[in-house]
Amino acid sequence: MQSWDSQHSDQFPPPQQKLEAKIAAFKKKVGQDAVFKQMATAFKTLAEHRERESKYLSLYRITETSLRQNFEHLFGFPCDIFARILYLKMTGTKDHAKINFIQFGTIFFDLMDEIKDKRNRCFFSLLDVKGTGILDSMLLMQLFHHIDRSTLLG
Repeated sequence: MQSWDSQHSDQFPPPQQKLEAKIAAFKKKVGQDAVFKQMATAFKTLAEHRERESKYLSLYRITETSLRQNFEHLFGFPCDIFARILYLKMTGTKDHAKINFIQFGTIFFDLMDEIKDKRNRCFFSLLDVKGTGILDSMLLMQLFHHIDRSTLLG
């Protein structure tokens, strides 16, 4: 029996095919191959380890554990607090969930926008954990304490 890595996506089970179709539509929405490739690479970096690399993003999943373990590889510094915030945003505040590329892309798409205002709004939305439009000062203090100032997020 062939592994999914060597199969064509139309041989996947229906839920996997549906996710591959959503990923293709998302790629069209992004419009720029370079941006999509950056997002795909970032997603694979944060995802659970796979024995073999696959071109199918639907075969990858991010868990809270993989996000925390791989956070430093992507962002250049470890920060469990920010990793937890990202995890909760991508899962809709559900614990023990697995994040697919669409969930990841929805959160990160605006962070990669050229328009600074869109990036700032997206970052604010990430930090607005409760969704109230107000940032929690204790959370900001914890992040300030745990994020290296010499990094992109510092």
